[in-house]
Amino acid sequence: MNEPRFHSEARVELLESARFYEAERSGLGESFTVEVERTIGFILANPRAGTPIWNHFRSVLVRRFPYATIYRALGDTVYIIAVAHQHRHPQLLAEKKVNAAHVVLVSARRGPR
Repeated sequence: MNEPRFHSEARVELLESARFYEAERSGLGESFTVEVERTIGFILANPRAGTPIWNHFRSVLVRRFPYATIYRALGDTVYIIAVAHQHRHPQLLAEKKVNAAHVVLVSARRGPR
């Protein structure tokens, strides 16, 4: 499996959440990032293991934090669509899933960068 490809908003979510946790307690932001990276490593090794959530998209929970990594595996590439807090903005996440379907398909047609 190739390196994951991040939707730009997913990368922003990851960085903003890490900053939030770091501001709460020194080292907690790094712990959050490590757990997300561990989750992504699991996804890369087991792309079909996530819980199916919508139209070929899957979700894997991040250990120790109330976040889920939303992704889609397409061929040899895993597209990370969101690193989403489980209790915030459910409507936004639903809209993102619809938009992400288009992003994944367009990205897949362009090939790896």
